[in-house]
Amino acid sequence: MNKGVLIAGVAVVAIGAAVIVPRAMKPKAVLEESPIPVVDVEKPQPADIVLYRNLVGTVEPSDVVYIYPKAAGEITDVFIKAGDVVTEGQAICKIDTKQVDTARLSMEAAKTAMDNANTNLSRQRALFAAGDIASAVYEQADMQAKSARIQYEQARLNYNYQMEFSNITAPISGTVEQCDVEVHDNVAQQSMICVISGEGSKAITFSVTEKVVDQMKTGDNVTIEKNGKEYQGSITEISSMIDAATGLFKIKAAVENGDALPTGSVVSLYVVSDRVEQAMSIPVDAIYYSGGDAYVYTYDNGEVHHLPVEVGIYDSVRAEILSGIDKEDLIITTWSSELLEGAKVQLAGENANEKNLITGTRYMNVEGMLPFENMVADYVKKTGNHVAYRVTLVFQDEDLLASGVLMEGYSIEDQGEGICFRVFAYNIQPGVNKTGDSQRSEGDSQKSSISMSTSPATAPAPPVATPTPAVFTLAPVTETPLSAEPTQAAQQEESAPVSTVTHIVNTNTGKFHYPSCSSVR
Repeated sequence: MNKGVLIAGVAVVAIGAAVIVPRAMKPKAVLEESPIPVVDVEKPQPADIVLYRNLVGTVEPSDVVYIYPKAAGEITDVFIKAGDVVTEGQAICKIDTKQVDTARLSMEAAKTAMDNANTNLSRQRALFAAGDIASAVYEQADMQAKSARIQYEQARLNYNYQMEFSNITAPISGTVEQCDVEVHDNVAQQSMICVISGEGSKAITFSVTEKVVDQMKTGDNVTIEKNGKEYQGSITEISSMIDAATGLFKIKAAVENGDALPTGSVVSLYVVSDRVEQAMSIPVDAIYYSGGDAYVYTYDNGEVHHLPVEVGIYDSVRAEILSGIDKEDLIITTWSSELLEGAKVQLAGENANEKNLITGTRYMNVEGMLPFENMVADYVKKTGNHVAYRVTLVFQDEDLLASGVLMEGYSIEDQGEGICFRVFAYNIQPGVNKTGDSQRSEGDSQKSSISMSTSPATAPAPPVATPTPAVFTLAPVTETPLSAEPTQAAQQEESAPVSTVTHIVNTNTGKFHYPSCSSVR
C-alpha cells in the first residue's frame, strides 16, 4: 500500500529574494512517507581568498647603528651605559689614541711656519713695490707663504680627525641597546663600542622560500605574536637576491606600536603564502569528496544534480572553484542524506513554522503543491521579485482532515506576468482511504499562517475509489490576485466564496500590512 506524508498548508506571505514556501512536516502522521528535503542554496560569489604561513622572525629597530672606533687606543672615559637614551652628537666615550698630542704639535708648528711665511711675504711685497728687489724674489716669497698655509691646513685637518677618533659621539638619537667597553680597555678598529637603536618603530626580519616570496608584495599585512599579544605590521622590503648563508630571501616588515618588543627577540608571524582575487567561490561546507575527487550538489527546478568540480585554494570559509559550475548555478549549501542525483528537494522557507502544519498526503504534497512551490521558488531566485502567496485550508462538514488546499500566487513587480495561478490541490492518496474523527473545534475552517481573515471555500473530497487528479486549476487571477473570483467550475466545487481583503505591501521588507496597521503611512 502506498503511503503519504504530512505537509504544511496555510500561508499568506510576500516572498522576497529568499523564497518562503508554506509547507512543512507534522509529527502526527496519518500516512508515513519521507518528507521532501528542504535545502538552502546560493550562487557562486566572487571573493578574495588569502592563505597565510606561520614563520619565525627577529625583532630589530627600524634604525640601528653599530659604533666602531676609527683608531685603536685606550678607553679613558665612558659616558653611557646600556639602556640610556642618547641624542645625536652626545658623547659616548673617549679614546687615547696616542696621536692627538702629536697631531696638535704638528698643527702648531705648521701654524708658526705659516705665520713666518706670511710675514716674510709682506716685507717682500713692500720692497718689490719700491723696486728694490727683483720680481723673482717676490714670487718665491709668495710661493713659500702658500705652501706654509697648505701644510697648516693639512696639520689642522689631521688634528681634527684625531680628536674625532678620540671622542666617540652618537650619530643618531635613540636607545643604547648594548655597551661592552669600560675605562682602560684597549680597543682596536674592529672592536664594537656600542649599539644604538633609533627612536622609530621596531621591524621584523625573516626569511622565506622562493615559492612564498612570489606571493608577497610590499605593503602586505603581517600579524606578529609575542607572549600571547598580537601586533600588526606591513612588509617594507623584499630582497630580490637569495642569501648565500641560508638559501632564502630576506624580508623586512615594519611593526605598528611595537615598542614593547625587545630588540633581538624571536617572534611568531603570519605572512601571505598564496592568494587569489575575485575568484569564483562557494562555501567550503558545500563541497564533498569521493576518492579524492571533489563534487557539489546543485538545485534546478526542484531536483538535485551531482556535479564534479575542480577546487583551487580555500580557507576556512570559502573555496575557489576552477571548473565544473558557472556563476548562475544554485549550489546546495545544506547537507542531507537524501542528496542524490535527481532527488526531489525544496528550497528552505517557513517549513519549520508550527503554524504552517497540517496533515496531508504525499500525493497532495508532491503532485499537487510542490510544482507550484518550485515555480515560485525558481521565479524569486532568478528575478529577486516579490510574490503574493496564499494557501487556504478547505474542510468539508466536520472533518478534521482537510479536503485540500487552495493555492494562490501573484508576482508583484511584473503584475502577474511571471507568476499567476489559483489552483486547488486535493488531499488524497490513490488507493488509500482517509480516516479520522469527524469532530473539530469551531473556527478551524478559517486558518492562515499570518492570520489573514478569510472565508475559505470548501470542496468535497473526491471518491477514493476513483481519485481525480491532485490539482484542479481555476481561472488565473489577472488584476487582484488575492480577491479574484473563481471560474464557474470552481464555484460549483466551493460552497462559500473567498472574501476580498485589502493589504498594503512594504516594498523594502516585502511584508503585508492591514490598511489600519500603525506601520502604514
